[in-house]
Amino acid sequence: MGAFLLSKSFISALPDPTSTPATIVSLATAAAWSVLPFMSGYSISKLAGMQLVSHLAAAYPNITVVGLHPGLVETDSLMQEFKRFNLDSPGLTGGLAVWLSGGRAKFLSGRTIASNWSVDDLVERKDEIVEADLLRVQFVPKLGKDQLARAG
Repeated sequence: MGAFLLSKSFISALPDPTSTPATIVSLATAAAWSVLPFMSGYSISKLAGMQLVSHLAAAYPNITVVGLHPGLVETDSLMQEFKRFNLDSPGLTGGLAVWLSGGRAKFLSGRTIASNWSVDDLVERKDEIVEADLLRVQFVPKLGKDQLARAG
């Protein structure tokens, strides 16, 4: 709800929400695509946040909207069990958020990325990402009529 309300307020504050260029970076987490029974409410809300990114990007083509997974950053909310893993720097996430605000990142609008991915690799794979519609929440079963006929 927080990401929705903040995005709504930001968009309404734009001089013209349908044409003013802008950027929204929404923090994501691996909990969105992981099954964590002890954190189901949190995981489901983060998955909804990833969908919000896609919906805002579709509704406002002038706004670059990207979900950003910051990696494991030491904060007060980082669970003790995760502190033994390599931690990412807040500067990495901040620097990437600044890069996302530039024009070269427009192709990532509506998608979610991780802060420790190479920006150069993302740009190099731009056509693949766009053509295959990658880095989005999707249900893309590889089913044909044979599989569906057996289910009936």
